[in-house]
Amino acid sequence: MKLLSNLAYQSVFQILLMIIPLVTIPYVSRILGSTNIGIYSFTFTVAYYFSVFSMLGIEQYGNRTIAQTKKTQSQLNSVLSELVICHFVIAITTTLVYYLYVCSFVEKYKTIYYIQGIYIFSTVFDVNWFFWGMENYRITVSRNLIIKVLTVASIFCFVKTEHDLPVYTWILSLSALFSQILLWFYLPKLTVNKKVIVSSFRHIKPLFVLFTAIVASHLYRLIDKTMLGAYGYMDDLGCYEYADKLIRLPLAFITAFGTIMLSRMSVLSSSKKNRLIRLYLYYSSVFVVFISCMMSFGLASISEQFIPIFLGDGYLRAIAIINILSCSIPLVAWNNFVRTQVLIPNHKDYVYSSAVFVGAVVNFILNYMLIPRYQSTGAAVATFVSYLFVLTIQTYPLLTFKTISFRKFLIHIPFSMFCGLIIFLTNRTIGFYLGVHVATVALQICLGLFLSVSLFLVYFKRFDPSVLSLFAHLKKL
Repeated sequence: MKLLSNLAYQSVFQILLMIIPLVTIPYVSRILGSTNIGIYSFTFTVAYYFSVFSMLGIEQYGNRTIAQTKKTQSQLNSVLSELVICHFVIAITTTLVYYLYVCSFVEKYKTIYYIQGIYIFSTVFDVNWFFWGMENYRITVSRNLIIKVLTVASIFCFVKTEHDLPVYTWILSLSALFSQILLWFYLPKLTVNKKVIVSSFRHIKPLFVLFTAIVASHLYRLIDKTMLGAYGYMDDLGCYEYADKLIRLPLAFITAFGTIMLSRMSVLSSSKKNRLIRLYLYYSSVFVVFISCMMSFGLASISEQFIPIFLGDGYLRAIAIINILSCSIPLVAWNNFVRTQVLIPNHKDYVYSSAVFVGAVVNFILNYMLIPRYQSTGAAVATFVSYLFVLTIQTYPLLTFKTISFRKFLIHIPFSMFCGLIIFLTNRTIGFYLGVHVATVALQICLGLFLSVSLFLVYFKRFDPSVLSLFAHLKKL
């Protein structure tokens, strides 16, 4: 039951992280315009690079370490204190370096850059990884719910004209800061002494191993936006920014699932419980493959009707971007599954690092070649190809994975693709005849959900009824 409730909590957590764009995009896109959105995206991307250095892999490493030491209270307190101290020093240093960079090298949009620094400073107080490792997701969700509601209200109250970009940036940056600070009221008492401080340095090496993978992972997610901004295509960047946000929204559930399973699989791997590992991996692969295919085909099928209604006519270029990026949803979902449930729990960090490093290099090369000629469309193609490279490298070790046969991962892919194609053709036909209306999009979404659930039930009742008892089984775990 705990796994099921944690999945629900973490799903809410990930969706809340995206709820501001979802609720405010129709309003902000029209008030600020695509150029201002491009400026925000470009400056935030630079700040986000620094925040990646500030976190230094603590989310994955801290989650795994806490999950593997939580059974012994004294060891847990010691490890927690060491990790917090280590992270605090790194995060403070990174924040200072960011402001030094802005003062010394930034000329355009300097005010926005300064405000974005608050987001980096918020990472100093980020201890989400502790609660994830403890499999306690209720606290993080309840804290985010309050902050996100206040943030949405603030945007509608204070962002009124195209000149309010600094106000918009202040609201989002302070939202990140306060959401992190609130978690400290629930953190166990830390032990700070000379022994703990010295011991904290032992975590730097494994943090750096994961960090190389994580920074490369973020690089190939952000290189496209950075290069679009560097080339001066702010309008294209504004369209690309919102297309990327809409692609990330349906992936929130996959990300939530991966975060939960990272801590659970870390415990099982250290305990050598191979039967449970096989069970989790099989059910997870079924879930990830089917859901991601439905998301991919479903989002592409409604893009022509959804974008004009949701973003406005000034963002029509986002349609082509979404159609390309939606193809990457199954790749992102599969990469997340392999990373969080196989590679990191089994300490195969080098495979993960190699994969995302190659992906970052491929992304940079393709962006350099495609963006000058095709702008945002070229960036979308580069992103898709880089994810494909990452998938190939990460998946290769599964060919010799002894715990479960690789064939078990692939068996349901044709069915998932077939279902997605049915939904795509059905929704495109509806859109062609009914046109661009809110009722059209609502019908497409409802019909897509109905077809997904119906086809899923019919198929697995015939070929693998055990999958249908998945949630009943989870209640016992």
